[in-house]
Parts: sequence; C-alpha cells; structure tokens
Amino acid sequence: MLLPNPSPSPTATSGQGQQGSKWASVCCVVKGCQRSLLVVPQPDVFRDEDGSIALLEAEVKAEPGRKLELLKLLQERCSAVKAELREVLQRHGIRSFRMVPVKRSYAFEVPGVPHGEQWCLKVRYAATDPALPHGLTGTTFVAIFGANASCLESLVLKRGLRGPSWVRLREPKKVDYGNQ
Repeated sequence: MLLPNPSPSPTATSGQGQQGSKWASVCCVVKGCQRSLLVVPQPDVFRDEDGSIALLEAEVKAEPGRKLELLKLLQERCSAVKAELREVLQRHGIRSFRMVPVKRSYAFEVPGVPHGEQWCLKVRYAATDPALPHGLTGTTFVAIFGANASCLESLVLKRGLRGPSWVRLREPKKVDYGNQ
C-alpha cells in the first residue's frame, strides 16, 4: 500500500541496482517534481468556425517548422482562459507556472467535458506549491484534470514505470550512509 507523500517533492522510489558482481538495495530520490494540469476550456474557446486552426494543423503536419504559427493562434484564442487561470493560480499561492495549448483526447463521463480530441491548456508548476482544489471550474474553463495527482503518480505515468522494469539513471550520486 502506498501512502500519500506529505511533502510533495522530492519523491523517492526503491529497487535494486548492480554493484560490481552483487545486487544492492537502491533508493532513488527525484527532486524538482512538477504538477502537470490539463485545463479543459469552454467549447467555444477553440471553436474553429473559419477553419484557420484546422488549416494550420494540416500545414504543421506537412511542414513542422510552422508549429510556432499554430501555437501563436492558439495562444490568442485562449487568452481569456489564461488570464482567468493566472488569477486562480495566484489566488492559491502559485506564483511561477507555464501554460501551453496541447491537443488531448477525452473519453470519460465527467459532465460538461466534450468527448474526443480537443485543444486544452497544459499548466505546469512546482510540486512544492499547493495543489488546486478538486472540482474547480471557471467562467472560461469546464474542468481541471491532474490537480491532485501525487508526485509519485506523475513520475510513474510520465516515465512509463509500470511493473518490474529496468530504469536507467543518468548521473546518479551516491550518498554516504551517515548523510542519508
């Protein structure tokens, strides 16, 4: 049974590592974890009545160098959502964050959230900052997903750590027993 981590960052996982010809128990501490939220805007925010988003998406598939144009258009379309989110995040004590439009598919049964592929806003901020309350909505967005995900859950999903597997650690640092 996994218990919630009272301090969200750093996150620790354990396993075994090869030390010479023997195996030793290993604890890996991951520092600097971030919360990653998906904010679903109201359906009219990215409504593409003039076809400009679809046209740019097709052009980006053919020529990836035009992605910046698409992102600029999406940023313009969601400026009201970003302004409201900035206010919500700051009201909850979150001062430093990043927001970027991403395309995601949704297939569950939360009322008000459209099914299928759609543009959302991905918001990232330090896990040491407070989590947003469950069920938060606004005038420009209908749902926020991932607000209460633990750092361990985010790490497992982001890095694909499902079941026993090999994990490559880059630049590990051994901590002497007396300093642990």
